[in-house]
Amino acid sequence: MTSQLLLLVSFLFGGGLTYYLTRKNYRDVKSIVTILESAENNKPLPALPSRIKDVYSFIIHRILKNFIEQNYLTIQLSERKYKAQAMELIALQSQLNPHFLYNTLETINWKIASLTGKPGNLNKMVENLADILRYALEGHNKPVILQKEIAYTLSYIDIQKVRYQDKFDVIWEYEESVKKYNVPKLILQPLIENSIYHGIKVKEGRCRIKIKIWKTGELLHVAVIDNGLGIDKERLAQIKDDLKRDIGETDHIGLYNTHKRLKLLYGESFGISIRSKYGRGTAVYLTIPI
Repeated sequence: MTSQLLLLVSFLFGGGLTYYLTRKNYRDVKSIVTILESAENNKPLPALPSRIKDVYSFIIHRILKNFIEQNYLTIQLSERKYKAQAMELIALQSQLNPHFLYNTLETINWKIASLTGKPGNLNKMVENLADILRYALEGHNKPVILQKEIAYTLSYIDIQKVRYQDKFDVIWEYEESVKKYNVPKLILQPLIENSIYHGIKVKEGRCRIKIKIWKTGELLHVAVIDNGLGIDKERLAQIKDDLKRDIGETDHIGLYNTHKRLKLLYGESFGISIRSKYGRGTAVYLTIPI
């Protein structure tokens, strides 16, 4: 009888101990799984164990310690990458502004040299230049509504029309509804400048620049199309390759800067694309997420 009682007590004790250990192991394993899921989903993590008392607390301690260290390094790398992109964006825009200023001052110098006693056009050019420079320098890299970008692009076109009298016409094609969307500042001017200096300026006769803006879904599309001289196949392939490989040493600095700015602002899938045929003209396209 006594042996049977002892056997029963041993059985109950063993069963209870097994249940306790199994339940504890289950809780510990569940805690590890929960920590891993929280880390994966960027949820708050528990504090590090105050002391390591068994293998499970050791595993939890190592998981949390490694995650915290790795997360800290990831944040540091992200901050450095963001700062590098911001600095590069500022540098690109700073590079673009002097380039534009140089070309515009060259135009003004030409006008002064050929002045025939009618300073009205010259005054207008200076006013337009002042407006554009003020626009370029204010607000740093903040986006602007398309309506404002168009207005200052018109000032740039007016300057160039004085320089290249009877050389080109500009056609705008867009719906009024698109003018409310935000775009990067000075996104149109470099494309028009490219048409004038590399297509229209070197071609005989009157030419045309068409600026087309339209929206599809959550994307805003811009196309600047000219019927200037165009680009031969070899040169076009070289320009596309330079843009793809992020080569900044190019005589198409406006295109390159615009391409680079779009990639920095919106990601690698954005940028500009070019189509051209020698003797027929060039079309430059870009897309901006709304």
